[in-house]
Amino acid sequence: MPTLEGAIERITFHNEENGYTVARLIPDGKDYEVTVIGNMLGVQVGEHVRLEGEWTVHGQYGRQFKVERYASVLPATAAGIEKYLGSGLVKGVGPVTAKRIVRKFGVDTLTVIDETPERLREVLGVGPKRVGQIKSAWHEQRQIREVMVFLQSHGVSPALAVRIYKQYGDGAAGVVRNDPYRLARDIHGIGFITADKIARNLGIAPDAPERVAAGVAYTLSKKADEGHVYVPQGELVQASAKLLEVAEPLAAAAIDSLRQDEQVRVEPLANSTGLAEERAVYLTPFYYGEIGVAGRLRRLMDAVEDRCFVFRSFDWPQGLAVVQRDTGLRLTAQQQAAVRTALTERVTVLTGGPGTGKAQPVHAKVLTPTGWATMADVKVGDTLLAPDGSATKVLGVFPQGVRPVWEVEFEDGRVVECCEDHLWRVWTRTSVWTPTKKKKVRQRGWRTVTTKEIAQWYARNRSEVQRTAVPVVHDAMPYQEQNLAIPPYVMGIILAEGHLGRGITVSTSDEDMVQRIQTLLPGNMHILPATAKYTYRISLYAGYKGQRQANPFLNELRRCGLLGKRSYEKFIPDRYKRAGLQQRYDLLQGVLDGDGHVDCHGAMSFTSTSAQLAKDVQELVWSLGGIATISSRQTTYTYKGEKRQGRVSFTVRIRHGNGRRLFGLARKQQRINPDSQYAWDRVKIVSIQATERSAPMMCIAVDHPAQLYVTDNYIVTHNTTTMRSMIRLLDATRRSYVLASPTGRAAKRLGEATGKEAKTIHRLLEWSPGGAGGFTFQRNEENPLDVDMVIVDEASMLDLLLTNHLLKAIPPGAHLLLVGDIDQLPPVGAGNVLRDVIDSGAAAVVRLDVIFRQAAGSFIIENAHRINRGQMPEWRPEQSQDFFLFQTDDPERAAELVVEVVQERIPRRFGIPASDVQVLSPMHRGAVGVAALNERLQAALNPPAAARPERRIGGRIFRLGDRLMQMRNNYDKDVFNGDLGQIVALDLVEQSLAVRIDGRAVPYEFLELDELVHAYAVSVHKSQGSEFPAVVVPITTQHYMMLQRNLLYTAVTRARKLVVLVGSPRAVAIAVNNNKIADRYSALAERLR
Repeated sequence: MPTLEGAIERITFHNEENGYTVARLIPDGKDYEVTVIGNMLGVQVGEHVRLEGEWTVHGQYGRQFKVERYASVLPATAAGIEKYLGSGLVKGVGPVTAKRIVRKFGVDTLTVIDETPERLREVLGVGPKRVGQIKSAWHEQRQIREVMVFLQSHGVSPALAVRIYKQYGDGAAGVVRNDPYRLARDIHGIGFITADKIARNLGIAPDAPERVAAGVAYTLSKKADEGHVYVPQGELVQASAKLLEVAEPLAAAAIDSLRQDEQVRVEPLANSTGLAEERAVYLTPFYYGEIGVAGRLRRLMDAVEDRCFVFRSFDWPQGLAVVQRDTGLRLTAQQQAAVRTALTERVTVLTGGPGTGKAQPVHAKVLTPTGWATMADVKVGDTLLAPDGSATKVLGVFPQGVRPVWEVEFEDGRVVECCEDHLWRVWTRTSVWTPTKKKKVRQRGWRTVTTKEIAQWYARNRSEVQRTAVPVVHDAMPYQEQNLAIPPYVMGIILAEGHLGRGITVSTSDEDMVQRIQTLLPGNMHILPATAKYTYRISLYAGYKGQRQANPFLNELRRCGLLGKRSYEKFIPDRYKRAGLQQRYDLLQGVLDGDGHVDCHGAMSFTSTSAQLAKDVQELVWSLGGIATISSRQTTYTYKGEKRQGRVSFTVRIRHGNGRRLFGLARKQQRINPDSQYAWDRVKIVSIQATERSAPMMCIAVDHPAQLYVTDNYIVTHNTTTMRSMIRLLDATRRSYVLASPTGRAAKRLGEATGKEAKTIHRLLEWSPGGAGGFTFQRNEENPLDVDMVIVDEASMLDLLLTNHLLKAIPPGAHLLLVGDIDQLPPVGAGNVLRDVIDSGAAAVVRLDVIFRQAAGSFIIENAHRINRGQMPEWRPEQSQDFFLFQTDDPERAAELVVEVVQERIPRRFGIPASDVQVLSPMHRGAVGVAALNERLQAALNPPAAARPERRIGGRIFRLGDRLMQMRNNYDKDVFNGDLGQIVALDLVEQSLAVRIDGRAVPYEFLELDELVHAYAVSVHKSQGSEFPAVVVPITTQHYMMLQRNLLYTAVTRARKLVVLVGSPRAVAIAVNNNKIADRYSALAERLR
């Protein structure tokens, strides 16, 4: 291994937590500096070090020495000692004092400090206090050096050595000598394998009792990581003996030793055969967790007190009629049973269930793939468009009779009519409990509320006008491509700069515009300079004129009613406004290249004297996911000294998330400032009021996962849910309740769907750092929640220990509703609580038939059903439009195909941008694992560029534009485990970056980047609870250990519009036939029976 020895000249970066250091070192006998990187705790400027490692070349920073091991070497010369002492290494000694000390003691200076520090008082300016400081600092540095040398000499890497020293301090060497297996228990990230390697280096025998006991505990812990609450003793003995390579009696004896130390609990299994007593071995926390969940659930079910007693004598027909009147929801028999059971039974499980609707006037418009339709024309089974461009089926249509009309006006002039109970998904401020600050903090986020609720906010506080907004549509409104006689870009130029008389002329001084027009003209036409300066004529070639052919552009303008129109009479023909996505972008580029303007701040606008053209441009921007506001002013001009009024000028001010795409001319693109496009993804509500009119109302139910569709003027509006009906009844009877989910993303969606605050279970229980386990819950049996009902969504993700903590905080007599799909992946932690509760038969269970959100007739829904039944999915390219398989069993080829499908094939064939495609992998390692795919996809979708700053942290490169995922709940930043975002700013000087998550930029320092991972590809487990327009799933036999039925089922049901499997039919068959993951060792169901 290469070695390097020299003096540390300066330290560029040092992380106190893990010791990671970037430094410049002058090698012995050289006069130049080299960069050294690695974990070097306590290293100081001026220190002489001996390094072992390897030379590497960084793409940005060049040649570096990567440190694997290091040792401090005390300097031997007077000059070296002086620099060493004066570097700040020893508190109380600066450059001046160091010079005096070395002048006094010469090369014996370090010996004096180490053995007779009292002699330092002989130096001028060094008194008793400074001697004490020097002695203390020198002792601390010596202890660090000795511990690091000891640990590295026994096979501990510098990175692990730093963590061990941070945990135990000066006593680290003693801990490692006496009980190296303690490292696995005390330090997160150091497991039995690492601790065992250290122990073997220390000479501990393979069959030593402490080694066998640690190995058994490790095996039991690994089984818990796989989801098992206990392990049968025979199986545990065999697995432990095999791992440790010892005789089985030694492993059995170790279990007894662990039981005596109360590290494990051993119990007879409930299904013992009697021939040979079977015994279950639990880690102690899981034993008490299982006992606690069973006992507390049973106490809830058997409680005499009933905090929802009002529903036992409730007038259900009348109550459900009120729900239907208020929400427009006509519940099916199953949905009625779900609501009634949950409100009358103490513990209820609800699985499945679609969303349902709200009410607007029958003349209100809704957007379909072929254009606008009225609410009155909508029928069950029709297809509408969701704001992300996806198709969403109408599940139900419910006439509501004549009801008062409310008007909602938005900042850019759009107006929507609805009833007072109509639902809106709005961006507004919310109060959120922050454990670290011990108080509620006002933050902003998405909520679902009624029209009347928004009006009440405004009545209380007019400043809410500046804080409440609804989402805009995406730019992917999938109108069909049109066969247009005039290229859309040319039509845009004609509308902006054209004169429409007998011929077609345009006025421009921009050669780039003229050249682009020429490339778009058909072969028999050209654009040539006209008589007037900066004027060009679009016409047929002279030869064609001789044949008396009509100008096809003139014929098209005549058909559209534009020929002969003056500038103040122009408009955009409907066929062009309803054209395909790229055609509409081209049209808008032509209009804005002609009469568009980008001001000094980078803001965009368009000006015209035609009121209709301004409105048409506004609608065009709306259809492309932008915000456009029209203003007008009276123009004036002077004629023969007399000031006269001109025509009214209309200006359309535009905000769009990708402003550069709205212009074709490079000079205008370069002027656009993305920062000027503030809040481009939502439009503010400025007015909301009841009118004096009434109108027939219609409620529709759609199957979009966010319950959203597009109504008048491209406004995004909301659908309601079964759970909201239940909440209505709780509100009506003055029952208190809380909504919670195991993860932040699930809680966020639950809050948006119900319009009520929803929390993670950790936040609900008032999690705070500290305590024996690293955290505590303030809500427990001594301090329970003061509520009548607890509703938990995504309950299939509940593990045993978290469920136990939750049940501790539920007061006697309260009701518990668990909502989840047991066919998805079980929780990451030990246990399978939802399935066990259902299997026990102790709780009331209501199953709803419709559990998918995709359109009827979709191969996604059909194949998801087939997979769930243990049948092979079908892929028929000639019939399917949303489910495909690219066949290969070679992992490297599969990885290449994944990149090709995401980058090229899906965007080209389906019009789904690569940013909307999520790769879901069954595992993390291997050629088609998450890690390798992220590297490939980053290189393909976001390659290095001069305009994209980047920073390498550890082995990962963070680059502007990268797609990332938050890996843990961070309540201070209001981001949650599983949140997806994109890097929108990266500052190498400030050592920070910003990630756009849910429309807002969240700041991170580089030291916080361990919370983030790249998310071009994520694991199927991490995707649970999320949905994406399209998913690509690599599935090869390389993954055979991870191929299970519910993993494939979960991956497939994450997609709304498209599923692409990349792999082999054999791998798919392995997954479909493997239902083993559903079998977890747990006795909860038996304890509940």
